[in-house]
Amino acid sequence: MTTTNNIQSFFYLESIREFIKLSQAQCCYVYYKNYRLNLCNNKKEQFVFNNFLDHLDDIKINQLRPRPKVIHLFYELSFLLYNLDYLLEGDDIYAIEIDYEKVGKVNINHENNISLDPISLPDKKQYIDSFNLGREHLLKGNCYQFNLTYPFDFEIKNFHNEYDITNSVFYNKEKVGPFAHSTILPQLGKQFISNSPECLFKINKYKNYFQLQSMPIKGSINYGKNEDFQNKWNELINSKKNESELFMITDLIKNDLSKIEGPIAEVLSLKLPLTVPGILHQYSLLSVDLSYKVTLKKLVESLFPGGSITGAPKKRVIKILSELENYKRGFYCGATIFLYQDKVSASINIRSAEVMSNKNLLRYSAGGGITLKSNVNDEYEEMKMKVSSFINLLKTNHY
Repeated sequence: MTTTNNIQSFFYLESIREFIKLSQAQCCYVYYKNYRLNLCNNKKEQFVFNNFLDHLDDIKINQLRPRPKVIHLFYELSFLLYNLDYLLEGDDIYAIEIDYEKVGKVNINHENNISLDPISLPDKKQYIDSFNLGREHLLKGNCYQFNLTYPFDFEIKNFHNEYDITNSVFYNKEKVGPFAHSTILPQLGKQFISNSPECLFKINKYKNYFQLQSMPIKGSINYGKNEDFQNKWNELINSKKNESELFMITDLIKNDLSKIEGPIAEVLSLKLPLTVPGILHQYSLLSVDLSYKVTLKKLVESLFPGGSITGAPKKRVIKILSELENYKRGFYCGATIFLYQDKVSASINIRSAEVMSNKNLLRYSAGGGITLKSNVNDEYEEMKMKVSSFINLLKTNHY
């Protein structure tokens, strides 16, 4: 079997507060609408979406994996799952799957001298227009919440190789998200890097069943390192706008979890705090017990994409967002599934960037949930705050 040595991934294991490096890819497939690309031999293979679902159906939750598997689900996979195929173009990636042979420890403990110059930023008037169009959908009852996002493009300066950005983003462990990861694909001229704090699902295994937990984030506020935590937390949890966002999405996720196999999901906690660089979030914790008859396919079909990055109701909002945003989210707002030994987890790819190394270009997208209580200026500033949370890990000029 061909080994693709220059494909690599880095995953943060919160339990040991260390990164591991995955290398010696035994296979790497990039999935498109009508085919898949085998990066091991650079050949296109005829492939239909149902075959991808069948493949996920073969992945059992109780299977022990001596070698790691990484599956990046791109946001555009939602078009296929919700029978919105016409929204997916032929060159849109909907998934990347990599099987690795080797796992090793890696020290990411130094910062490179990278800087970013803004190239293309969302125009505020355009944002306001999209916000207002989306608000009309809210007023008509077409949806109850939508998550409006926009891309920010930066030119990378002092960029020497693919490891520079990984090192710069993750060198400070105090600022690393619990689901941080990075994948380098030189064959595509791309790197996908995420400092995500958000969990689509994680699994705790028991003898005759497994417990699936999900932790949707909804509600954000500026939080400087010298500010009093309790004061900021009180400000966040007393915000009716942020509360309504969280409650709506918690209810959506509860329904998503409950339809997997039948048991009704339980909300274990509401309004738990989570801090990331410059931001204080609130999130809820939900859980459901499932049998080992459930496969990865069923989890993906039931939970993807995460409700916190779409809105409610999910299918209708996905279609509305395709009209409002006018760009492809791609890796951003997708999910990354990590399977290794007995570990099965999936993050939501927020605080995430796509690096086009052959163009020295970094695209970072951000956004937030919009309800009838939302103020357009506040939402625009929240979006910029979320950009700063990631981009300020690198050196950047004012944007």
